Amino acid sequence: MSVWLNNAAPLLAVQDVEVAYARRGQAPVRAVIGASITVAAGEIVGLVGESGCGKSTLGRAAVGLVAPTAGEVRYRGEVVEAMGRATRPRRLRSLQMVFQDPYASLNPRRRIGRQVADAIRLGTGAKLDDAEARGRVAGLLERVGLSANIAHRYPHEFSGGQCQRIAIARVLATDPACIVADEPISSLDASAQAQIANLLAGIVADAGLGMLFISHDLSVVRKIAHRTVVMYLGRIVETGPTEPIWSSPAHPYTRALIAAVPVPGTRSALASELPGDVPNPARPPSGCRFHPRCPDAIDRCRTEDPPPVEVEPGWQSLCLLTKPRVVPRGPSLEAR
Repeated sequence: MSVWLNNAAPLLAVQDVEVAYARRGQAPVRAVIGASITVAAGEIVGLVGESGCGKSTLGRAAVGLVAPTAGEVRYRGEVVEAMGRATRPRRLRSLQMVFQDPYASLNPRRRIGRQVADAIRLGTGAKLDDAEARGRVAGLLERVGLSANIAHRYPHEFSGGQCQRIAIARVLATDPACIVADEPISSLDASAQAQIANLLAGIVADAGLGMLFISHDLSVVRKIAHRTVVMYLGRIVETGPTEPIWSSPAHPYTRALIAAVPVPGTRSALASELPGDVPNPARPPSGCRFHPRCPDAIDRCRTEDPPPVEVEPGWQSLCLLTKPRVVPRGPSLEAR
């Protein structure tokens, strides 16, 4: 995929967000620390990392399901407040989320057609009669690759992949401008994963939406994301255009994740490339959080918190050993 060059103002801007969870009689657990991400219209940003790194917490903070302890989230320039009992402001209803477990996100006691119709009315404020609602629901179901004739059925009558399509149809019913997709394919089988990933990528391309796509599957992110953000133990350790990061990662953790992606006909597992587990976020290592597992760690890594280093314009790595790369320049005007 080519390098993303969209310079438009972002739809979604997460700026220096921290999320900490209080514990009685103990120090809070900092699940997300100083995270910044932007998502523009027509762009897919992939957020990757091992389980427990904080990527889902960051995604929930981005849509207001979790209140940031510090920093802020802005959608179309306005602050995203944490959701409470009050009705979600209309200005935020086009910021939507696709959840990991489609069965849990759908109401098992309601027909799927009614759930999609509810999303149309609540998300857009449209006042539709029954015939109009049925027509809109049918169109949305067909848009995600399902038959319009299934609207009368219940969630338990469908496979996981079909339920995720229904959940996506319900999100599209709100006429979204930006979607946060939290591990939307991780609970599905391999064929359904590819279908849902392609469906989401097609929706972004056709409708010009922005999408934050959260996943631990780097191979899928490589195929659909314009930019990739890598998280480790609450911190963003590398961010930049997807193809350059994949071809020549700057951070040791990113290199290990890419090296662990299974290759047909070979043996590849995370344990062989990266020993140990993600440390307990309640007791993080000093200095660089990755140093206990890093094959390149030096003494400074154990005591110094690494600053972000610009590898190339639009590409940063949080590592003391990262060096800026020289971007080849064309001949000067004087030399022509």
